[in-house]
Amino acid sequence: MDSKTMHYIFLFSFFLVLLFPQSFSQNKKIKRYLFENAYIEKTSTVISPAMESTTTEKIYITEWGNKEAHYKNEIRNIKMMNKKEESKSVSIVDGNWLINYDPDKKTGTKMKNPFYDKFAGKSEKELKDFSKNLSDAFGIDVKKVGTEKILGKTCDVMEGKTDLGGIKSKSKMWVYKSFPLKTDTEAMGTKTSEVAKVFKEDFSPDGKFFIVPKNIKLTELKIPTKNK
Repeated sequence: MDSKTMHYIFLFSFFLVLLFPQSFSQNKKIKRYLFENAYIEKTSTVISPAMESTTTEKIYITEWGNKEAHYKNEIRNIKMMNKKEESKSVSIVDGNWLINYDPDKKTGTKMKNPFYDKFAGKSEKELKDFSKNLSDAFGIDVKKVGTEKILGKTCDVMEGKTDLGGIKSKSKMWVYKSFPLKTDTEAMGTKTSEVAKVFKEDFSPDGKFFIVPKNIKLTELKIPTKNK
């Protein structure tokens, strides 16, 4: 999967948090999560006909999710080639910037979230209206089916279905304060499972985790706009 596709997926996942209740800090920044700071360790597995992969990641969150960094290590088993690969990546949300880079190759991309400024300062009703329009546009159907505990945290259990351009998927998500501690997704014969192994709320992360090293070359991606 190329970096541009990854960015659009990252952007879409940023939008999905708007399907949950939102609030604002005093400076009108969106509270993406209902906790200010956290440290999380997650493990995810992807199983498809062509490949299996396992990813471990460390996640640092501050400013209610306005800054969020994912440090990932992925091991892939490519079945057809009987080959194993390993790679590292870093994804960062920094305000209205979405950044993704390879720490070994020293290259990456950054992209502005075109809706970020439009969200800030909006009323709860306006955000709910936006999330409904988003759900309708992308064929997203999400409903709460119960509660369960993950790592001692009471989570809302959500089930969802999407239909993106004819590509259908279904998922189950265990959500704590708007953050998914566990997710199971199935689409196009591929199953993805993700679960938090560690969750430390109110952990204040070092600011260095949200800073891109100076030796990383970032290329800016722009979302195509319609000509006026």
